[in-house]
Amino acid sequence: LHSTLPWRNGKAIPRLPQQPPLASRDYAQAARFLRMAVQYRDQEALYLLSLMYSQGWGVPASPELSSLMMERLNGSSYSTDSLNPNAPIAAYWLPLPLAGEKNTILRFTIPGPFAPSQLKGVTLHNTSLKDAFSISKINILQHGRLILDIISPQEVLPGKNSAPIGISIPEGLLADTTLPLEVEILLNPGNSSGVVEMPPPMEKKNSGIEIN
Repeated sequence: LHSTLPWRNGKAIPRLPQQPPLASRDYAQAARFLRMAVQYRDQEALYLLSLMYSQGWGVPASPELSSLMMERLNGSSYSTDSLNPNAPIAAYWLPLPLAGEKNTILRFTIPGPFAPSQLKGVTLHNTSLKDAFSISKINILQHGRLILDIISPQEVLPGKNSAPIGISIPEGLLADTTLPLEVEILLNPGNSSGVVEMPPPMEKKNSGIEIN
């Protein structure tokens, strides 16, 4: 699985997943196809649209519409109850046709510039109601060079989320924080579905002093 985050209108936008193959990663066009599929009660299309509306990918951001779609997923094979509506989504994945307990690697990119503290509290959500998955290992790379490897084994039960993963990059380890980081997460099994959430942006405290 591979999801890369280009910038659009100041927001990071993951690539579309391999299933279904939609519109060469054109989110606006993909939304049109997904809406048509929703008319035929396609659960996967409804699930993807709910994520797109929550983040504003190719559609106007609408927490209300996203919540409504997530409610309509009740009774389906997807669960979005554990998601934080205020958290940015770094990546998501859909079930792959993998047999048994075969592993897969989820890859996504965090565009620069960024602060190392931006990675603290990354959370994986299991949006499947069928099977658990396990996180075995996490690699952080920059320009293909391994920066950090984290052994953080934990099982994520169906419909639940992982404990926040403390990805802490020591001061001075990165020569350039304007360059993107690549993240690799080893998942077992690979035929699961889920969402990677970044920590919600911290609210700025109002000092009461207004500067014009």
